[in-house]
Amino acid sequence: MDYRSSIFRYRNWYAKLLRLYPKPFREQFGEGMEQTFNDLCLERKESGGGLFAFVLWLFVDTSKGIIKERRTLMIMKQKNIVVIGGGTGTYTALMGLKKYPVDLAAIVSMADDGGSTKVLREEFGVLPPG
Repeated sequence: MDYRSSIFRYRNWYAKLLRLYPKPFREQFGEGMEQTFNDLCLERKESGGGLFAFVLWLFVDTSKGIIKERRTLMIMKQKNIVVIGGGTGTYTALMGLKKYPVDLAAIVSMADDGGSTKVLREEFGVLPPG
């Protein structure tokens, strides 16, 4: 069997293996990983080394990475995050966290110095609105 057909077959298998990664990870790193795999196979061919054992090692190593990422994703899915505060800091924290698979809740303080409310209370003699 010649190297080209072997590399082609191994590349197809590796692409299928990469589909087991969680989607966000795959979208971010999948293309680069495929290119690196292809480059490593070609380097191995040029050096005259055996391809099967090398590819097998890469598949095992990639499988370990898939298990690690899946485990991390499962742990992240179980997280509940509560953000306490107010103003732009809370907004910024929530916007940054919303792209992760976590349950978010926010406790936002509603306080002010009572500037215009004080004027209304004194002028009309009523409880503060709102």
